[in-house]
Amino acid sequence: MDRLPRWLSEIISIVLWWGALALALWLLSQGLNRPPSLIACIASGALLAAVGEAGDWLRRRRRTRRDRSGVRQG
Repeated sequence: MDRLPRWLSEIISIVLWWGALALALWLLSQGLNRPPSLIACIASGALLAAVGEAGDWLRRRRRTRRDRSGVRQG
């Protein structure tokens, strides 16, 4: 079986995180009896997914630079 291209797997990952976060925020707000609109939860989920993916990208970039410089930790 062929693997998915990297860009497609990244998009799928972001969409799944986005959906999970939006659903979790919506369910949490329902449980706390402070229901915002589902659109607001989707927007918040998108923001959280974008921040998380940007942080992951920075972490991977920093690790690559550190490995290229020959400094290895732990």
